[in-house]
Amino acid sequence: VKDNEQSYTYFFKASFNYELRLTQDYAYVVSEESAEMLSRDICIFISLLCYELDRDGKNFLERIQFSEFEMEEIENYFTNSSYIDLILSNKQLKDADARKNFINTLNRRNIIEKTGDNRFVFTSAHKFFMDFASDIVKYEHAEKGE
Repeated sequence: VKDNEQSYTYFFKASFNYELRLTQDYAYVVSEESAEMLSRDICIFISLLCYELDRDGKNFLERIQFSEFEMEEIENYFTNSSYIDLILSNKQLKDADARKNFINTLNRRNIIEKTGDNRFVFTSAHKFFMDFASDIVKYEHAEKGE
């Protein structure tokens, strides 16, 4: 993509009215479409997973960057989460079957890479969502004048 950045930028803008953005680790497109919910659900999933890993005394950044996850571990975290109301209200995260389908969606979108039937690792694309979370925190601190 980087070798033909100008062509891809034009293609996405002309074809879909998307803006192509490239970083050192990943590429993504930005749309004016506000009804898209997958990005929101990915943010919720990663946020909840990070929270539960941290609550379990694990370094969530290291785990997400360098570790393999098993679906059983994910299920355990989400089933026993203190944010169960949020989980139950989300169509893609509400139960084990929904989460399994969601994991397959993450795999198709190259956010994770399946390493087995019930195992996966996060790709560099997870950094987009981490950067987004960081931007939210910075914005909230700026709003409070901190």
